[in-house]
Amino acid sequence: MIFGKNKDKGLRLNRDSLHLEVVTVGVDGVSLDDVLVHDETNKAVAQMLVEMPFGPFPVALGVLYCDPAPTFESAVIAQARDVAAKRGAADFDKLLRDGQTWTVR
Repeated sequence: MIFGKNKDKGLRLNRDSLHLEVVTVGVDGVSLDDVLVHDETNKAVAQMLVEMPFGPFPVALGVLYCDPAPTFESAVIAQARDVAAKRGAADFDKLLRDGQTWTVR
């Protein structure tokens, strides 16, 4: 995550304290490989980006976290399709006469 007027600053994860820190690329042996690459499916890094203090850190904008789990709606639709594929076409008459039925004379 590169930022700054000259695009020379970046965010790095300090492995000792597990906090984000601002580094200057090219200073003190910091290279682009040291700068954090954003992964919107990483909930821990997204939380760190939300909690960055204003001032020394940039303001995080955009998609910070995207839950890769399916939505409830898509899961229900997929479940209905699976059931329909296994059972075939619906037959209302068969459904009414299936199971415990009796004839009234």
